[in-house]
Amino acid sequence: MVILEESLSIDDRWAPKPRISILACIPAYNAEATIAKVLVKARDRVSRMVVCDDYSSDMTSQIASAFGAIVLKHDASMGYNAALSTLLDFARGTDADIIVTLDADGSHDPVDITRIVEPISNGTADIVIGSRFVENSNAPIELVDDRPKKSFSNGKVRDPASGFRAYSRKALKLILPIERDALIKTKILEKAKVANLRVVEVPIEMGEKEAPAPAVPLAKVSTPTEKNSSSRSEGLRSYSMEHPVLLFGTPGIVALIIGLGFGVLAILGYLNNGITSIPLTMMAAGGVFLGLLLLAVMIIVWIVVGAVNRQ
Repeated sequence: MVILEESLSIDDRWAPKPRISILACIPAYNAEATIAKVLVKARDRVSRMVVCDDYSSDMTSQIASAFGAIVLKHDASMGYNAALSTLLDFARGTDADIIVTLDADGSHDPVDITRIVEPISNGTADIVIGSRFVENSNAPIELVDDRPKKSFSNGKVRDPASGFRAYSRKALKLILPIERDALIKTKILEKAKVANLRVVEVPIEMGEKEAPAPAVPLAKVSTPTEKNSSSRSEGLRSYSMEHPVLLFGTPGIVALIIGLGFGVLAILGYLNNGITSIPLTMMAAGGVFLGLLLLAVMIIVWIVVGAVNRQ
């Protein structure tokens, strides 16, 4: 359940407002130490702000409301992806021309909102991703779904895990609704590909999280190999979660059949010659064990994904 709180005490006094209606969507959890700074820097760059408080135990909601944000409150902690989904669902019902998503912990600098929305406002993009891994490029990205090897990387989307994004009204209508699971960012890109939406990446600087917990950089990339590794792991995880039968079940069955085949050969050899073939026996045992292991992983992934999707 989502509870709506709205405050216009500060919002009504913002001046000047952008000519294009921009809505900032900010997921937040126990962000009282950082939310005010984020909102102060964002409010002169957007038309309105909305914060989804994921059942914080601190003053996050009160501070967000005091600084002019609309506040959506979960009545139980549902996680970042659920908060992001709540915000996008809310944004779809508004008259905003551009919807910007950014984090409440200070890792995204609201100053970059202007850069993020520019390709949409000038009509050259439908979705813009603030990327840690590009320098100066607003060229459209060809979304080629070649998972699990590349998955929106290697010249495609280099930072699919980035939560600092901008969506046009058209894009938001085409990608919603979407499941509230751990793969929401990747699934948005998959829907964008199906809808032939124009996606670009623009460079941003990632700050450090300023939450009460020890500050840890959101990402630290030192080489191109490490940059591409992040995107590849995101794609592989997405593929394994969506296709457990293909990735685990099919190889498991093949390994099981091969293991049983070697087992039959070992048994026939013993019956005919009275000699146990150790190589055949080991290959049979290894094939059966690997097959059963992969089938067990498939079942576990299937159960976990089903449980997440039902939340």
